[in-house]
Amino acid sequence: MSTSPAPRPDQDLDPPLAVGVAMRGELLFFNQQSAHGFIRTEDGERLYVAGASFALGHVPEGRCAGTLVEFTRGVGTGDHAFEAVGVTRVVEALGGRARLRSTRKSTR
Repeated sequence: MSTSPAPRPDQDLDPPLAVGVAMRGELLFFNQQSAHGFIRTEDGERLYVAGASFALGHVPEGRCAGTLVEFTRGVGTGDHAFEAVGVTRVVEALGGRARLRSTRKSTR
């Protein structure tokens, strides 16, 4: 009985699971003392995130669960097959307010 070698993380995977794919998700938690946490992707996968994987100025502080983030899937280290790298917070533009039309009738 022969066993085939396991595929490398960047090969033989469906596009959403491939390395280097830009993704979105939300932070499940981030521990500032140990500088690590987890992100839930839009596909429901849990990815490890190290503090060094956040872009400058994007490291979460305080309560951050539910914060929307963008990242790239990278090859993991240690116990994690994949991890999030190049993580930035998503800044969603606030919707503009429609201008209210005047209901007064002109006296001209």
